Amino acid sequence: MGRSVKLEAFPAPVFMSIIEHLVVSIGIYKAVLLRRVNRSFNATILHAICVSQVVDMYDPATPHVKYDIPPSLRGAILLIRSRSPNATKQELPSVILSVNREIDRLTQPTEERRDEQHRIISEAVAVGINPFKLNYIEKGLKDIDEETHAQNLFCAAIVLGNLPLVKSMLEDLALISVRVNANNLYFGPPLQIACARGHIDIVRYLLSHGANIQEDSEDLDWNPNLRLRVFQKHVYQSPEGSPLRAALHGGHEDIANLLLEPEYRPSPTPLKMEFVESIVAAVRSGLYPFYQRLIQMTGKPLSDYPGLGGKLLREAVEYNQEGIMRMLLEKDGVDVNSVSDEATLSTRSALYTAACMGKAHVVRVLIGYGTKLRPPHYGPCPLEGAARGGHEEAVEILLDHGEPRALAFKCAVESGQVHLAKWLVARYPSIIMEKYGRMRPINLMSMAIMNKNLDMIAFLLDAGLPLNYEYIAHSELPMVEAKTSAAEWVANFLLTLGFKDEEIDESARPAYYSEVDITKVLSCRGVRLTKRTWNWVSKY
Repeated sequence: MGRSVKLEAFPAPVFMSIIEHLVVSIGIYKAVLLRRVNRSFNATILHAICVSQVVDMYDPATPHVKYDIPPSLRGAILLIRSRSPNATKQELPSVILSVNREIDRLTQPTEERRDEQHRIISEAVAVGINPFKLNYIEKGLKDIDEETHAQNLFCAAIVLGNLPLVKSMLEDLALISVRVNANNLYFGPPLQIACARGHIDIVRYLLSHGANIQEDSEDLDWNPNLRLRVFQKHVYQSPEGSPLRAALHGGHEDIANLLLEPEYRPSPTPLKMEFVESIVAAVRSGLYPFYQRLIQMTGKPLSDYPGLGGKLLREAVEYNQEGIMRMLLEKDGVDVNSVSDEATLSTRSALYTAACMGKAHVVRVLIGYGTKLRPPHYGPCPLEGAARGGHEEAVEILLDHGEPRALAFKCAVESGQVHLAKWLVARYPSIIMEKYGRMRPINLMSMAIMNKNLDMIAFLLDAGLPLNYEYIAHSELPMVEAKTSAAEWVANFLLTLGFKDEEIDESARPAYYSEVDITKVLSCRGVRLTKRTWNWVSKY
């Protein structure tokens, strides 16, 4: 056997080239996970994503990635773009460039402080911009008028916590004209920015100069069937919602205490969606005393609000607040089997959330509290969520508690999780030919073909799925499915494996077959599947 060589041992340009090729091959989602390998990998992966930008954050193959990646990463990408020759041709980089230049002129920072200010401002834009406006903003360049530019600078000064600069901008009308209650498109409302960033001195200053603390007059009464209006997946330092919610999401207890003083305190009656979202923010940030305080302000126990306990339990699971999760179960009497009453999430329990996210320890804890492994009515079960996410340890726990292994295998194949499918076959050699409900082994190959997953197709054959299974109809033949519903390159791959060629009516092929218009091709786990991207789907 030859001697193994660590990748880091290669010359820096070679190592960088290897990592860049890797990122292109596996996509941003999987590449970000590799940051956990070691410090060298972390730095090189970040360079490939943020500096080289070998895979675009706005790649149409992954339309949700710009929402899913952390604001720090999104901000780093935007900052590099703001320093490129094309910065003035794109709206967000152009805004970041103009703000950073002017803030540099006003503050005269050291080189080290300048770089830090640029990073903070870019990240603030990344988290402050409403995600639903990202697509529209990036399509073209918008002219920034003088008033908007002034407001941008005012918000940037707040982001940086520079109270003297904030005062000069608000009070010296000869220098610049800004509005204390303007909702800035790129950063958010001034008071919420200060609350989210933890700048209590600026919060007090803005309040003394007329910052609006009142609730939104259009805020809806809370209803268990309404979805939360938290658009950001990552809410840290987000100026979204009310000042109180922004402070709680940022974990700033001093500001939250200030905003709960009588002169600023929001009214809990009638219970509004924003007040509930502030309760949720307290749970997400691990601020149990504030959660208790807000619930007490309503004058009713948590049990009087149907569905809210289950909603909070899931939020505690999702945001790694195991302590609050236990308090909700043990002290507040939340049913561990509570499910959301939101119309689109009616079957999703805390266990399902933990399983989907691969939180094996939490899965064990919840099972210890007596949670049911199956939803009370039709819908995805925790095993399905764990298997589709490729979370081997969570799948193992659920299987050890009696969940059907054939279902786990089906979901692993369906979502392209080859590593999990291999693990299941190693543990249960006969699983390849086992049925689950109406699913037959032939359906496994069909799933792999539809997902254009070459590794899964080859693995199923290696694992023992017959090359020529008993197909009922001509349309079920693997080659026919490849030629009509997948792509030509998938069909060619089947030929190399020994599948028999089949004639088809090419006029019956759907528009997405050619993969020319990537916005119309089939998707799996948020990735639009093409020859370039099919390997971006799996966990590993």
